[in-house]
Amino acid sequence: MEIIKGQKTAILFDPHSKVGRYCLDLLLDHEAYELVLVFSEMKKNRRHPKLKWIQYHYDKLDQIIEYLKGDDLFWCRSSFKDWTEITDTSSIRTSLPFKVAWAALQNDISQFLFLSSTMVGSQSWLPVLKQRSELEKIIQELPFWALHIFKPPILIDHSPSSRWGENLAKKISDFAGGIFDNYRPVESEAVARAMVDQAQQIKKGLSIYSSEDLQRMAEAYITKTPRKI
Repeated sequence: MEIIKGQKTAILFDPHSKVGRYCLDLLLDHEAYELVLVFSEMKKNRRHPKLKWIQYHYDKLDQIIEYLKGDDLFWCRSSFKDWTEITDTSSIRTSLPFKVAWAALQNDISQFLFLSSTMVGSQSWLPVLKQRSELEKIIQELPFWALHIFKPPILIDHSPSSRWGENLAKKISDFAGGIFDNYRPVESEAVARAMVDQAQQIKKGLSIYSSEDLQRMAEAYITKTPRKI
C-alpha cells in the first residue's frame, strides 16, 4: 500500500463525542492529511481549510455512501442509539457501525480505526455489551488492509465531573488492591492521539489496544508534552 504524506484523506464519525472532538483537532493539525471529511448528524459548527462537513440522517445513510471516500476511517461515535440498536445477531449487519464499515470497504478505504470499550466482550454481564462484542467479531472479519480497535475504560476530560469520577475510580482501585487497575480512567484526548498516531504506522492486519495499552500511551504523551499548570 502506498501512503503519501500530506495527501491523505481522513473520515471522522462523530466530531461531537468525547474522543471525536479531540480527534478532529488532531486531524486538522496533522501534516499527513490534506482533507478531513466529517460526518455528523448536527450542522456544521466550525470552519477550516482542510475541513469538509457532511450532515446526514441516522436512518438515511445511503444518501452519503458516495461521499465516504478516503484513506483512514475514524469511528468515534458513542451514541446510546448505536449501543441499543443491536438487539441480536441478526441486527448487527443493519447497525450503523457495520453499514459504515461495509461501505468503506466498497469504496476502497484501507484503514479502519474503531473506538470500542474495555467493557465490551463475550463475558460481559450486560446483553448489550455482548451484542457489541459480536459486532466487533464481524468487523474483524472484514478485509481492511489495517483494522485498529481501541478499547479504553472510563473516558475523562478536563471537566470537574470527570476529575471527580477519576478520583473515585482510583479510590475504588486502591481499596480493591489494584485488581481494577485495567479500568482506570483514560483521558479522551490521549485516546484520540493514540488513534491518530496509529493511523500513521505501516501496520497491516488487526491491532487491538487494551486499556493497559492506552494507559501506557497516555503516560507517554504526558511525559513528552507535560501540561502547564
